[in-house]
Amino acid sequence: MEPCNEKLANLITEGDHVFGDVLKQIQSLRMEAQTHENKHWNDDFEAYCDNITEFIKKQKVLSGTTIHECLDIIKAIRKSGQTAQRVATGQISEKALLADYDMDLAYRNDEGYDKLCNALLVIIEDYQQTT
Repeated sequence: MEPCNEKLANLITEGDHVFGDVLKQIQSLRMEAQTHENKHWNDDFEAYCDNITEFIKKQKVLSGTTIHECLDIIKAIRKSGQTAQRVATGQISEKALLADYDMDLAYRNDEGYDKLCNALLVIIEDYQQTT
C-alpha cells in the first residue's frame, strides 16, 4: 500500500484535482472499512463508489480486464457498506446476517484497494505522458 501511495502523492500536482479526489475517495473507503468496519457508512461513501466507478469506466488506457476487476472491487466495497448500514439501522438482524449473508460487513482486502490505486497510477502516468 505505502509504495503505491507515495508514488501517487509524488505524481499528483495541485492541478490534478480529479486524480487527487479519486485517490482521497479510495483511501476514505479503505479507512472506513478497515478502521471503522463501515460503522459510519452513508451517502458520501455511496457517492465515492459512484465517482470512482464512472472515473474508471472512462479510462481508455486501462485494459478491459483491469476495468472489470476495478468495477468488481467497487461493487464488493459498496455491497459490504450497504449491508453494514442495514445492520446498523436494524433492517438486518444479527441472526439473519449470520444465516443469510456470507460476507463481512467491511471490505478489508488490501489487494483490492491497492489494485484501485495501481489503476489510478497507470491513468496518471499516461496523462502526464500525453500532456
